[in-house]
Amino acid sequence: MESALQQVIYTSIASPLLDGGEIFKIVSDAAQKNRRLGITGMLVIVQGRFFQAIEGPPQNIDKLLNSLNNDPRHHSVRVLRRNSIELRQFPNWSMRRFRIDDARTARRVFRELLNRTDDAARILRKFEAYVESSAELAA
Repeated sequence: MESALQQVIYTSIASPLLDGGEIFKIVSDAAQKNRRLGITGMLVIVQGRFFQAIEGPPQNIDKLLNSLNNDPRHHSVRVLRRNSIELRQFPNWSMRRFRIDDARTARRVFRELLNRTDDAARILRKFEAYVESSAELAA
């Protein structure tokens, strides 16, 4: 029997032309669309990289992933995990956003999120390492 809920965790990279105002609009539009589709989740934005956990009915997750893969505002969409879940990890967040512009804030937000014990937190640890290694390469 197929689960009534799925969770997908993915990363992507913002288009170089995307500015802060456009990112805010994307998040605002996504929150409205997610409410209609019964999708909840969270988005972390660090140095032009997105980390997102989304959860909801499988057919709506498929629609959202298709839309993401065809969205020119970001690229390199990489699904890190897709699995069936019994309970939502973000039941009250149609799209909770964390935007991190500096290393100190990044560490604080990562610490807060990593105190969780769920799958999203474990994968977020890997994303944190990825962002750190990318920052070192760019320096």
